[in-house]
Amino acid sequence: MTAAEARLKAIEVNTKDNDSQYSTIKDMISSAVGKGELDCWIYNLPIKTEVREKLIAEGYMVGPTLSERNETMTQIKW
Repeated sequence: MTAAEARLKAIEVNTKDNDSQYSTIKDMISSAVGKGELDCWIYNLPIKTEVREKLIAEGYMVGPTLSERNETMTQIKW
């Protein structure tokens, strides 16, 4: 594998991971909206920078990822 092929493969893996995480978070948001909530907490899923930026660009307020007792949590508001 050449360096160019390795770079392309790594970009492809990162893109798939980002898309998967984004989809998971959007499902959580949809579930919270269905319950009439104005925010949701994402537990044990450190949000990747690219996903965080995409959510912010869509108008969501994404809080900092906090760590407490071996778990992480992030609040997303709309």
